[in-house]
This record gives sequence, structure tokens and C-alpha cells, in this order.
Amino acid sequence: MSPQLPNTEKIANNHQREFVRSTTTLSSYRTCHSFSASDIGESPQEQEQEQEQSEDPANTSDVNNERRGELLSIVLPKEWQDFNMNRDESGRIDATQFDQALQEAMETKHTDVVESNQESSAHEFKFDTVLNTEHKNIDDLIVGFDLDVVHKDEDFHLHMNRDAAELANRTFSRLGLSVTKRLNSILYPNRKGLGKAGYRKRKSRVHGNTAPTARLFIRQEEGGDKDMMISDEHNTKDLWEKVAVEHNSPNYKMDSIALTLSIPDPNNSEHSSDESIATTTNNSTELELDVTSNPPTILDVKTFESFSSKLFTGVPVVIQTTVIHADRAQVSWFVDNKLVLQDSHCFIPETEHIGKTLAVVVKPIRRGYHGKCFKEAYQFEMVIEDLPYMPIVSPLRDEFSRVKRSEQERHSTIRLMTYNVLADLYVSREMDDESLMFPHVEYEYVRKARRFPMIVAEILSYDADIVCLQEVDGSIYDSYFEPVMQAMGYDAFYSNKASTQREGCATFWSRKVFERDESLTFSLKELFDPDSTTENPKDFHRWDSMKGINHLLRSHPELRRVTVEKIGQILQVVKLKVKHPEKDQPKKIVLANTHLFYHPMADHIRAMQTYLVCKKVDEVRRSETKHPYPLFLCGDLNSDPLSGASQLLFTRCVEPDHHDCWKHLHEYQWEMGNNDYMLEHEYIGNDVGATDLKYEEEEFQNAEESLESASNKPTPPSLVLPDAFPQLVSGCEEMPKFTNFAVDFVDTLDYILASGPSKDEKYGFVPKSSARMPTEEDVKQFVAMPNQFMPSDHVSVVADFEWSGATK
Repeated sequence: MSPQLPNTEKIANNHQREFVRSTTTLSSYRTCHSFSASDIGESPQEQEQEQEQSEDPANTSDVNNERRGELLSIVLPKEWQDFNMNRDESGRIDATQFDQALQEAMETKHTDVVESNQESSAHEFKFDTVLNTEHKNIDDLIVGFDLDVVHKDEDFHLHMNRDAAELANRTFSRLGLSVTKRLNSILYPNRKGLGKAGYRKRKSRVHGNTAPTARLFIRQEEGGDKDMMISDEHNTKDLWEKVAVEHNSPNYKMDSIALTLSIPDPNNSEHSSDESIATTTNNSTELELDVTSNPPTILDVKTFESFSSKLFTGVPVVIQTTVIHADRAQVSWFVDNKLVLQDSHCFIPETEHIGKTLAVVVKPIRRGYHGKCFKEAYQFEMVIEDLPYMPIVSPLRDEFSRVKRSEQERHSTIRLMTYNVLADLYVSREMDDESLMFPHVEYEYVRKARRFPMIVAEILSYDADIVCLQEVDGSIYDSYFEPVMQAMGYDAFYSNKASTQREGCATFWSRKVFERDESLTFSLKELFDPDSTTENPKDFHRWDSMKGINHLLRSHPELRRVTVEKIGQILQVVKLKVKHPEKDQPKKIVLANTHLFYHPMADHIRAMQTYLVCKKVDEVRRSETKHPYPLFLCGDLNSDPLSGASQLLFTRCVEPDHHDCWKHLHEYQWEMGNNDYMLEHEYIGNDVGATDLKYEEEEFQNAEESLESASNKPTPPSLVLPDAFPQLVSGCEEMPKFTNFAVDFVDTLDYILASGPSKDEKYGFVPKSSARMPTEEDVKQFVAMPNQFMPSDHVSVVADFEWSGATK
């Protein structure tokens, strides 16, 4: 580095002055900043006292006109180097308008401000994604610089990224050259009129043979400045991390860090007479910059639908952040600019908030940091509304949705819910004629910004111990279902379909009742593949129907192509530890959640899928104990109660002459799932509740004729559950008339099943009660589902089961 420059004029207490930035500043982490005692290791009294001292306006000298400039540097992973340009700025507002309210709340401890009682984040989910650069490869990092000079009527902003491995001396040279170029554009506004030759001459006078130099030092309240030595070996990352350490020093309250850039002076009257931007001495322009290095920084702030979602009373709103050089983010909530909740990532609007606006202030915090912290504020687009009327939830199910469960009930029963929530990718999908999938309802009522808050409201109203969802959009799971359910006391598990569609199953369980032991995802097509089947004689003896399934797949190429190569259904299996088991309760249970193949002509595929699901679940529940764990099986089976899949679960057997199950075995092909075929055969596009579909008129008078006509084709296998597999019982007191009520299809497809007690099963479950199901008249008044008051085309199934020991 060049020799150190002479001292410039000191400016006392520079570290306490608020930097006045240009309104055109591009750096998103510099939206607003204030000084903060953010050492969360200190006592609350120390934090409060330090915060008061650092934010007291009396401690801030109004001498901004003496400020030469401000330099901020931050070490970032390269993938985040353009975060300020790529991030969604929806709802972004000025954070300073909330400073007084936050300060007053801290000073007076207003009784009307609620402090968060949210559980500590000891569980897996974190509302803050904290990026750490310490152990990253230096080649994967950059150092971003933002320089602002504001004085009188002249200002400029400069942003620059440099590789973290670059030598610090070279970085300072590049910074100085960039500043020189920007200064020239201000000092010589008419340089374009000089012509190329004149500009080259002017440029040579500015630069000469002298490169810009830099001096980095610590201003000290006592004892003068202290130079920070920069060796030739210092790379840019190490240097700015060294500078950042100073911000964690208690002495930073008295001292501050500065950088002086010595810019070669053209030494003409035009420049030397202008001292409004920097001081000109000794044939150089010395620009003094206050330095902040690696401040706690917000890289991203997320909430469902980017602050444009509907806000309903009783429905949680959650903020997620990505921060760097910080331990966490502090989120404060404002209703009509009044602080109502401090330091919580989750807020639940109440009736008193109806018609009012909602805003949040997000502030990153680092333990021991004494420098500037940078806040961001956002206002939600919609005002808070009352939750829409949902007749299925209330009054139909008041005994489940409004009656609080007693502690005794919680210990003796398990409440389960299964719900196909209707993926948004299907709601917003256009048909071939460019009409939407659900023309009977106005699109504004089924937009995800309205529909999913209603679904979450219904889920939470039942206070279930286990929730199984199907048709969950992966993006909506990430941005809404998981954070909201985690905030409300549930742990979560998502599995995407084995396909290009971002849609799958999600399972949630109450942290008060269960603890995750193991969570597994199985692709059903992999379970179908005969080449991947374990050749275990004992296993085949117990699950003997696998022989017939494998024989059928080998002799039926199209069926093998569909089941092994095409379909993307998955099975979720979660092994849960019971947190406080009583003497008649097991230490663990096994939970299965699935969504079987949809096509109306594929009952045979669903029956075989069901067999494989039972086989895999049984393997998991027997994997570590001689007494298999009891199980729950939930999901959308796309099968009515008389189908092959349902009959296998309830009667334990599906024979080759089961007409409904096998009638399309030789006819169905994968290409029959396209819209043209479905419309032609009236599987879709019918009137409300249509059931007289063309395929019912096909000539299948009886199973014997069907089998005789296919005498030269592969024959169906016999599907039989082994004796070792437990008897399953339904959670519904009587079979629902329907769980799916779409425009052209009405039937029962969704089930909650449990292993019952028996002499062979040490533990089991006994159905206790189930939530009432709506009648057709209840739905028809709104045409079909989904509609303005029913957010999915499926009805949720909710059931209580009692624990039960072995039968004596």
C-alpha cells in the first residue's frame, strides 16, 4: 500500500450521528439504521439502559454538514451479491416512522403492548435463516461496498462488488479509481463536450502517474487516531472481518472507524475552488468516510403472498427472514401504526383489529454488536377482515371446532384430520378452451391469497394432534403451511410427488404430544418395480400377493410402463414417539399419509398401490420391535367405498373376479389421461353432480364375460392382506355420503383408518367420534366445491380415537 496519508481534521463523535442518505440509494440493507445495544447476552436492564443511551436524540450532534461520506462493506456469498436488486420489495415502507413508538414502548413498558410468549426455537424449524460466512470457501464469497457522499446539494452513491480473495490493497485502489471517476462526473459535468482528445487530456491531468491511496484508522476519543495496519497479504475478506470485530468492542461507543481516500488532484482552478465534497490539499483530494463493516443485515423478508394475502381474524400471519452477520431478527407488529406485539415472528389478528392496517418492523440483531443496525418495515396490502363464513366448520362442527378439549381427553384420545386442500396449480390451471377448472365460482373467491388462509383457519379450529394434507403446493408449504403450523405448535414433514409438479403430501403433529423419531418418503412406482423387490422367502410368504403383482407386471408391458415409469404418487411414513405415554400406551406410533392415482379407469392400479402401501407401512412398524407399533393410515385414496382399494382395506381381500377393480386392466393406457380423452368420455366437463358417465355403459355385463374376452391376456392377481397385518377400522362413525363434491363428480375418497386392538396386536385404537359431514343440500346451495365459503373441492375428515391395549 502507498505511504499513510497525513491526518485529516478529526470530527468528534462521528459514530453517534445519523447518516443522511440519498433517496436514490440502491443498497437494500441501508434502508434505515440506528444505533443499538443488541447484545442479547446482557441483562434486560443493561440492554434497556444501553439502548436508551444510544438512541437518545440528545446524544446525537446535528453536524451532518461536516460529514464527508459513509462506506458500508459486507461479506456475502456470491449467490446473494445482488440481493438488493432481486428481492421482492412489495409493501416496503419507511421504518423510521415507527422509531418513536418502539422507543416509548421500551421506556414505559406499555401494558397494552403484548410481549411474545412464543415457544423458544428449540425445535427444528427456524423463522430466521442465518447465513454464516466463516466456514465458506473464500472463492464463493464477495465483498460488497456501498459508498455515499452527501453534502449540501451534492451527493453520489457508489456500489461495487469485489472478490473476497482479492488483496485488500488492490480493492482500495479499485475503490479509489471508482470514486475518482464519479467525482469527475460531478466536477466536470460538461466533459462530454470536450471531445475525446480533450477528455483524455483532462483525464491524464486528474490521474497523472499517481494512484488513489487509502488510510484506514480508528478515531479515538482520547489519544488520537490509531491506524489499522494493512499488510500486503491481507485479502479483502480478512480485512473487513477484522474491521467488523471493532464493532463488537464496547469501546466502539467512544470510537469510530474511518477511511480516508486520497484522490489525485488535477490542480486546476475549477477543482481547487470546489471544497463542497472533499478537502483538497497537497495536490490531492482527501475524502473521509465513516466505515461500517459487516453490520447485521437483512437479505430477505418473506410472508405468504408477499404482503398481499388476505388478513383474517384468528388466522396467524408469519414473517420469515434471511439474515447475515446476525444471530436472529426481531419482528415488531403495528396495527394502525400502534405497536401491539413485540419480538415475535407470528401475529394473530383479533376482532378489534378489523378494518385496520397491519405493518411490521424487522431488525437484525447480533450478540455483542455495538455498531449500527439496519431496520426494514413493511405494510400489508389488505386491511384486517373478519374470517369468512365457513358453514362446514360452524355451525355444522361446533362440537369439534368450538369446544375446547380437556386435558383428560388429550391424554386418552388422539384427534386426526385428513384434508385434500386442492393444490393451487389445479385451481389456476386453464382447460383447453382457456376456461378455468372451476367456472362455477368467481376466481376472486378461490385465489390462493384468500383460499389458503381459510384452509389454515379450518385446520387450526379442530385442534388436531395429527394433520395429514394432500395436494399441497410445495411453494405454499414453504411460505405458508410450514411456518404457520410451526408457529402454532406443530412439527412438519413434506414430500413432493415423484414428478415435475411441485405438489405432494404434508404431515403435521403436535409437539406437545409427539416427537419425530423417523420420517420417510417412498415413491410408489419404486415399490411397484419387480426388479427392486426384496427376494426374501419369509417376506414373500407373508405378503404372497406380491408374486401375482410381479407376474402381472412382467406380462403386461403397458401396465408396467404406467406403474413403474409414469405415476408419481408417494407414501409418507412417520414414526412418532409418544411424549408422555401411559401404561396402556405404546412408546411410538406409525403414521402413513398418501394420495393414490387419480384416473377413473385405474381402479386396478389403486388397488395394487394400496397393497404396496400396507406392505411398506407394516415393514416400518415391525422394523425395531417384536411388538409392532400401532398405525394410522390417512389420505385421499381416490377410491369409493366399493372400489378395489377400499375393499382391500376393509375386507382384506380383492379377488380376480372383482369387476369394478379389474374391468379396465387391459384397456387403460397412460395417454387416456389427457384432457381430450377425459372430455370425450365425460370424465370431466359434465353438469353438477353428474354420475351417468359413458364408461359405465361399456359392455361389461359381468366379470366372467370380461375375463373370458381377455382369455389370452394376463389375468389379475388375488390381493390378500396377510394375517399378520392388523385389522383396520375407520374413524368415521358411518361412511360419509361424499368427501369430494366437484362440479362433475361426487363421491367418498378420503379416509382415516387405524389399526384396531386384537390378540396379535399389543396396542391399537378404537374410534370414538367423528366430525359431522355436510349433506348434498348443504353444498348445492353454493353449486359445488370449492366455492365462496368452502375453500376446497374436498371435505376434511376429522376423527377422535381412544388408545387401547391388547384384547384380553
